[in-house]
Amino acid sequence: MTRLAALLCTVFFAATAAAEDPPPAERPTPQPGTELTYDGKLLSVSCAHWTVGHLNEDGNLVTSCEDYRLETSVEYGLNAVRITRKDGDKEADFDPYLPALRFPLVLGDGWLVPYRGFTADVGMTWDGTMKCGVAAFEPVTVKAGTYDAYRVDCEEEWKVATRGGVFHSSRWYAPRIGAVVKVEHQEQPERWNMELTAYKAP
Repeated sequence: MTRLAALLCTVFFAATAAAEDPPPAERPTPQPGTELTYDGKLLSVSCAHWTVGHLNEDGNLVTSCEDYRLETSVEYGLNAVRITRKDGDKEADFDPYLPALRFPLVLGDGWLVPYRGFTADVGMTWDGTMKCGVAAFEPVTVKAGTYDAYRVDCEEEWKVATRGGVFHSSRWYAPRIGAVVKVEHQEQPERWNMELTAYKAP
């Protein structure tokens, strides 16, 4: 093998390995003033334009949209804890948090986490267990553009009293902007689906 051929092989295999093994996505540090606009519902709440704020007294990051306040846990990977209105009424609540992501995101990694959820749109509290895995690193196109994103696929067992079932969902997290840009829910798309339509950094 000539020196040139060997060099080309080295470059080819290095590029292939890099394409197959994207770097882990570390937990983002959201910047106050960042604006994200979504089409669809964010955690069952219909409000489009969200603005990142500051940490509250509980150490949660607060993101606002009109009358709504979304709290995400810094301790637990910026997963949702609750959505409330200014008057304190709860629209959604997840105890201890909704385990949709786990940082660092590593291709092939997975987790199994129980939680308790509530949403006011259906007035229901349920016990859930989410089994999620980082299934792919792929481009995803939404109204805001095309992003390289980690796709996280989740299977959720839920139970309310004697009733129960399984939900399936996927979400795409884009490291470049540190946000989920798309969510697809197979069983209840009208309550959970969303996609990013605009993004503005401060």
